[in-house]
Amino acid sequence: MAIWYDGDQAGRDGAEFVGEMLHKEGIHVRIVELPEGEDAASILQHGVEAAIPLTRAAKSFEEFKLKRKLDKYPIEAIRRYVEEKERNNP
Repeated sequence: MAIWYDGDQAGRDGAEFVGEMLHKEGIHVRIVELPEGEDAASILQHGVEAAIPLTRAAKSFEEFKLKRKLDKYPIEAIRRYVEEKERNNP
């Protein structure tokens, strides 16, 4: 099942909420990420062909959720954390 959400914070929050419910029921969920400020209607007014690349790039729910968590941190902080873990666990 693919979830399309609006390209804003409320849409991403909604996709995560619904995705979590479906995932808990054992349903394989993919998330179609829309550009910031866009919604399904604005994409589809350019024709169904405009939706194809977005659908092909859909992320698994797990990947979508992890990316949202990682987006909260500066990339430099993540890099330092990984390097420290690698030094402590060779």
